[in-house]
Amino acid sequence: MKKFIFLIFLCIEGVVYSSPTFKISQPYWNFGEIQEGAKISTRIKIKNVGNEVLIVKIRTSCECLTVDVNNLSLTPLEEKIIKLEFNSKGYSGKTIFYVFFDTNDPEVKHLPWIVEGNIVSLTNYENFLTSLTIKMFYTKGCIVCKKIMTKILPKIEQKLNIKIYVEEYPLEITKNYELFVSVEKELGYQNTKIPAVVIGKKILSGEKEIEKNIYSEIKNVVKQYEEVKLEQRIEQKEIVEQIKSLSVIPILFAGIVDGLNPCAFATIVFLIAYLLIIKKQTRKKLFLIGIFFIFGVFVTYLLIGIGLYKIVGVIEIKSIVSKIFYVLVGIITLVFAGLSFADMIAIKRIESGGQSRVFLQLPGSLRMKIYDFVDKSTKFKYIIPIGFFLGIGISFIEFFCTGQIYLPTIMYMFAYKSLRIKAFFYLVLYCLMYVLPLIIIFICVLFGLNSEIIEEFYRRFVKTVKFLTGVVFFVLSLLMFSVVF
Repeated sequence: MKKFIFLIFLCIEGVVYSSPTFKISQPYWNFGEIQEGAKISTRIKIKNVGNEVLIVKIRTSCECLTVDVNNLSLTPLEEKIIKLEFNSKGYSGKTIFYVFFDTNDPEVKHLPWIVEGNIVSLTNYENFLTSLTIKMFYTKGCIVCKKIMTKILPKIEQKLNIKIYVEEYPLEITKNYELFVSVEKELGYQNTKIPAVVIGKKILSGEKEIEKNIYSEIKNVVKQYEEVKLEQRIEQKEIVEQIKSLSVIPILFAGIVDGLNPCAFATIVFLIAYLLIIKKQTRKKLFLIGIFFIFGVFVTYLLIGIGLYKIVGVIEIKSIVSKIFYVLVGIITLVFAGLSFADMIAIKRIESGGQSRVFLQLPGSLRMKIYDFVDKSTKFKYIIPIGFFLGIGISFIEFFCTGQIYLPTIMYMFAYKSLRIKAFFYLVLYCLMYVLPLIIIFICVLFGLNSEIIEEFYRRFVKTVKFLTGVVFFVLSLLMFSVVF
């Protein structure tokens, strides 16, 4: 009978443990209250308490939360410590994120592990450090530790006008000792004496060193923080002054040059000639069609600019991604400058009877689509309001060509969020300058000037337009680089 019961016990035990079993050292991570921009980390232990290999895949709900390993394979009773890091830049208020653990444990196939806390925006803090957290590793009976806690730190708090929080780690607890060894290794220390106090990235070890240097080290941390904040204030002030000094003239000039783009110029001439000659429209109706058309172009260009701003605005100005983005656009704009100057030379050769290729122009296929689009649109009964939608449609098609100047100009104007309203005003001016050549051409044709004469006039000055376009591209490329460097 006893043997039978023993066999049953073995069978039950085999059922319980004949699978991988996932175990985590803590149920969640609450990091408390931190300042925006602070980078914090913690370590958690994952253990396989089953008798088969445990497979763990780790993912996070946000790029701001990272782990030092994404895949684990743990043999029975094996355990590993993983490091979590959280970058609070760009976040504020009560936040919650997740670390997702996917395992082959039949009982814990998917675990959403919570990371939570409160992030206080930098705008709610003064430019001086108000609190500091230090770590203390010690053993029971540490006399100097008690002295530090009850006498030394209160005096430092009073002198520096700062609140000091102490995270205590008794080394008799195994996980605290493992953390101590890990911190020691991470900061590049060896054979550290006990007790030890971690202040920033420095470890004070031994009773004498702690008593002698703890005040100076805390003071250094406070000083470094204030210096960083001062640099940030100076940098922000320089950015504001830079955008304030941005003259309206370059924006107006870029808009006019973009409006003289062969793509935009040819389209308005074609539209007027087509309506006047082929469709036999009256001048009154032609006037209304032109007004609606130009207004459609203006609105479309303005909305495209706002959309591009929102896309660019999601990238932080000082982030690595943003710097790469601005440098990349600066390089592309510089290439466009070279192509514009090359087009100027190519047009000169063509006029002299030679052969050459013009790079920056609307492809023939798109040009035919525009003409076809105009032809179909003018067959509608209500042709006057159709002019507005005609302007919208053609603007989108032409953006392939005209956007070469528009995009880098928008990027520079909207690089500084602190003066968003002024930058928006510049964008409106740019769009007005863009449609100004269309308005002038429209008025000339409306009052009897032959469209062929306008085209011939433009052909004479197309080399000048290409040269000015190259200059604008070159200046914009320098502005892109100035945002980064």
